[in-house]
Amino acid sequence: MRLDRRRLETVRHYDRSAARAASRGRGRELQDQERSTQEIPMASGGCCSSSGCGCGGAPDEIPSWGCTLDPLFGDPAPGEVVLDLGCGTGRNAFEAARRVGPTGRVYGLDLSPTMLAEARRHRDRLGLSHVSFLQAPMEAVPLPDGSVDLVISDCVLNLSTDKPRVLREAFRVLRPGGRLAIADVVRTVPDPAEPESSEGWSACVDGAITADAYLALLAQAGFTEPSVEVLHGGGAGEAAPRVATAHVRARRA
Repeated sequence: MRLDRRRLETVRHYDRSAARAASRGRGRELQDQERSTQEIPMASGGCCSSSGCGCGGAPDEIPSWGCTLDPLFGDPAPGEVVLDLGCGTGRNAFEAARRVGPTGRVYGLDLSPTMLAEARRHRDRLGLSHVSFLQAPMEAVPLPDGSVDLVISDCVLNLSTDKPRVLREAFRVLRPGGRLAIADVVRTVPDPAEPESSEGWSACVDGAITADAYLALLAQAGFTEPSVEVLHGGGAGEAAPRVATAHVRARRA
């Protein structure tokens, strides 16, 4: 699939961020290689903090790039199959893996090869054989129809230039009764003027839509019980007055 210029710019931005984090992390590998995923601290705060969209400054070894998604959001249950769209270095995927247990399965999907290399490294170190990582766009998920119980995503869908297709793909892979539980940024004004050249903007809120637009797209994709809970202002710098973080939920009937 051909990527538009700003989407490609964003992927490259996160590749560079992941490479920097990997360089720092390998210099301070954990002394206890048996550390469980339950001990991986989760960063807190809103999407698009002062350091950009991700929490690249989180002190622990597996950085979080979105920071708005509670790992228990969506309530992954033992034995379930979870798909994490835009999984980055795998933090939310690993916590989901702990919740679903060895009888479940977790798929992490991302476009960034550097992010996925780090995710696989952490997975292997943690011994999480029921976690798989896929390099693919959110608009073309390489999983069968009706194969997933829960789709999660953290501050990523706003980056897609074809959100209807992403949501249709999420709907397609969900089983009947499956859930969608994502965190994202939404616009608080319909069409704010955007700077033409800003990596921070592109990596954080490029392509964000309003809560009402989200609800309409969820309904069009076939979801039931759609809801968008706007939480708080989520932008940094030039984005701050114009976007907010939100929790988006829906079901496949």
